[in-house]
Amino acid sequence: MIAYLDGFLIEKKEDFIVVDVNGIGYQVFIPTYIFSKLPQNGEELKLFIYHHIREDEQTLYGFLSNKEKEFFELLVSVSGIGPKKGLKLISQSSFDRFVKAIKNDDINYLSSLKGVGKKTSKKLIFELKDKVKEIEVEIIGDTKQNTKANEAIEALVGLGFSPPIVRDIISSTVSNNKNLTTQELIKTGLRKLGKGS
Repeated sequence: MIAYLDGFLIEKKEDFIVVDVNGIGYQVFIPTYIFSKLPQNGEELKLFIYHHIREDEQTLYGFLSNKEKEFFELLVSVSGIGPKKGLKLISQSSFDRFVKAIKNDDINYLSSLKGVGKKTSKKLIFELKDKVKEIEVEIIGDTKQNTKANEAIEALVGLGFSPPIVRDIISSTVSNNKNLTTQELIKTGLRKLGKGS
């Protein structure tokens, strides 16, 4: 079993990347929310790996932290949620937001994700709530800053950027500087998305 890969990023797409480790290229599927955190091609990268083995194939799923990998293992342990479906689910959100929804019994948020109805949302909460208690997450709180962040996210998504990537960038920006205005958040987001100066 492959636990992690430590090598160089060779190619990146929105749903998978290729990592070179000692001359061997590994294709690794990733949730879209980590795309904005990846280094440039040719730079070093360490990924924590969920190694899925079937009789006819082996697939690698990569995460930037061990806690994300461990949560993914919990997620795919839920009946009816395989690795491919699990990746699609968390790719519509961010890691922190998804975990918070389970912790807070937020059925409305979970059922708003594509491929998740209320029945599946209840099952996720029932099977995972106790298991995710120890997972620490960083989430934008219900404050004025949350309103600014949501406005910035809405503006950037309106420009055509991927919602999961935008949410991840804005959440990270807010956690590092809670005093930015909505316009400053938008400008920072555009810069990190490669569309600003």
